[in-house]
Amino acid sequence: MANYSNQKQYQREYIGSLPSVGVPDGSKSFISGEVFLWDGDEWGYVETSNIIPTWNNRIDATVFLEQAGATTTLDFSATDPEGALLNYELSYPTFTSDNTGTDPVDSLTFDVDTGVLVITPIITSDTCEKLIRVTVTDGINTLSKDVLLLLSQTVTTAADSGAIWTKPGVYTWTPPQGTPSVIHIVCIGAGGGGSGMQSSTNTSGAGGGGGTLSYVNNVPNDGTSLTITVGAGGAGGVRNFPGSDGGFTRVAKTASGQVLIEALGGNGGSFGTAGAGGGAAGLNSAYSGGDGGSGATSVGSTGGGGGGAGGYGGLGGTGGSSSFIQNLPANGQNGTAGVGGGGAGGSESISSPGLSGGGGTGFNGLGLDGTPVLRSGGGGGSGGGNGDTGAGGFPGGGGSGTAVTTNTSAGFGKNGADGAVRIIWGAARSFPANNTANTDSVVQEQDYS
Repeated sequence: MANYSNQKQYQREYIGSLPSVGVPDGSKSFISGEVFLWDGDEWGYVETSNIIPTWNNRIDATVFLEQAGATTTLDFSATDPEGALLNYELSYPTFTSDNTGTDPVDSLTFDVDTGVLVITPIITSDTCEKLIRVTVTDGINTLSKDVLLLLSQTVTTAADSGAIWTKPGVYTWTPPQGTPSVIHIVCIGAGGGGSGMQSSTNTSGAGGGGGTLSYVNNVPNDGTSLTITVGAGGAGGVRNFPGSDGGFTRVAKTASGQVLIEALGGNGGSFGTAGAGGGAAGLNSAYSGGDGGSGATSVGSTGGGGGGAGGYGGLGGTGGSSSFIQNLPANGQNGTAGVGGGGAGGSESISSPGLSGGGGTGFNGLGLDGTPVLRSGGGGGSGGGNGDTGAGGFPGGGGSGTAVTTNTSAGFGKNGADGAVRIIWGAARSFPANNTANTDSVVQEQDYS
């Protein structure tokens, strides 16, 4: 057992001061935050670490304050992996305001125990801004985030613009000043993970289902905040475990919780049982769009392909089933094409890990249907990603199942793809294909820690 770290010479002194007679095996001693363990022969230094907290929410680098003195609430809460109590601090590095020095904040409250900031802006015709910094600590590690608070009385956005979210998480977004009275939204649910093989029966893995695509036009915009939820792709199952379900993607009113639109994630594959596509009851009834395609079942040594993400006007493609199901030679059974611009299903999975993920569906409006590819992943629809690495094509493709293998460190399924949200606005724009090309949308979810 290592007695001390070369970088911490004082530990030798600590060990020398500890008893060495009559000490029960496994005894621990704590000196100045250091941990020492008795193994029956000597004291050894136990290296410890403390993991840095993580933010619960992603907040944009620039936050537009509500107009006319209405309050804005920002939740800077964080989570400590070790469960330590966290302390929060708010500071003001600097602020500017058209060189006038006007502070845009009339009053604010900041909870040092929860990290929730409530701001009441001034009522002014000026455009003014203020940079704030929120810091959280667990007593050892410190995490900081800078945010620019902007109060603008002038139109700050182009007539045609938009916003995109492509990373899993929950975000708070306020439409920028100048956003028209209606917006248009597309949501894509995350793909389900493919299954690992089942050793006891030598059963290969089934593919995960693709995520649903939902879109809605002419959603009233009153300028208040929206909560954006982007689903995470389901994890592929390791050996003897099924794949995980993909997460749902949703846009809701922050204040009331009213859901404006949502898209379900695909189900994970489970050994010989295929993962159903998101919204598996059929074509979306609540919103326009299409359900995700189902992953494929698996029998014998070849696995099932992942399902494609749903299209703007039809279903995602179904993954290719194991050729053993039809008692056919193992020459790779194709998935089916996507419909209405949806992603194609992946082919039969003849390798471990499988390389037959379902295709994703793009969020830039209706495009070509995804097409299947022999012994490979499904093609992406409407500009979405292909599933040719086995993981689902982004966004929304289902992960590939795995073929049977004697390698005990393999036999794993592949991950489903994450979901996505896009909001657009402007004259003569609407989904699925009315001036929806992405020439102006701003990616929102960068981490500005």
